[in-house]
Amino acid sequence: MKTKILFLSLLVTVGAYAQEKINGIGVLKVGMTVEEMKTEMQKKGFTINTCSNFATCLGMPFSKNKVVNEVKNYSKISTNISGKYAPVKTEGITDFFVQNYEIAGITMPNFLVRFYHDKLAYIEIKNMGSKLKDKLTLKYGEPETEKETKQIECSYINKKSEKEEIKYTSYFRNDEDVVAVYTTWFHYNKMCQPIDSQSFIIYNPTAYEVFKDPQQQRNEETEKDDLDEL
Repeated sequence: MKTKILFLSLLVTVGAYAQEKINGIGVLKVGMTVEEMKTEMQKKGFTINTCSNFATCLGMPFSKNKVVNEVKNYSKISTNISGKYAPVKTEGITDFFVQNYEIAGITMPNFLVRFYHDKLAYIEIKNMGSKLKDKLTLKYGEPETEKETKQIECSYINKKSEKEEIKYTSYFRNDEDVVAVYTTWFHYNKMCQPIDSQSFIIYNPTAYEVFKDPQQQRNEETEKDDLDEL
């Protein structure tokens, strides 16, 4: 009887744990303010600093220092969710790059934390291999995963080849408040060299609409204007 009660108790505990909804990574939570973020990071031993522009922050050399760098001058460069660069900074956005953030035994060297009108709206962590996904799965359960394949053509020493690219998109959460998605992409460059890329992003989907490529936004607005004229 004691064993049965213990087993049932364990099931209840595991079930409650697996149902926990992800809303951030460590102390960085979607919806927190800039001041709250700075306070929490300083508690963890981070220094709050600034860097001259987005590109400088993005390309910060590796160091063992625990630093949160605020982007001060965008030099007409911003970024969207797909990792592409856009020519303008959207009003209301404040970007930080976090260096040497450690959680669950994993050190993340340099990643983007974006605020929109003083609310944390977007976190992007790239190329951490499978270890981050494994830790997330242990805590939040198996994600819903979609597989996408694509045939591409590349060439090496003037010899053309066909390759298959595979992308796995794994959703740890996908609702109106928070989207948390881990992407694993096996692809090739133009010289047929294999590339293994990973990214974990967590964001507020309403604010995400602001992070689209401004050119794409302009195209959508033009299409809408054209339709309105019909």
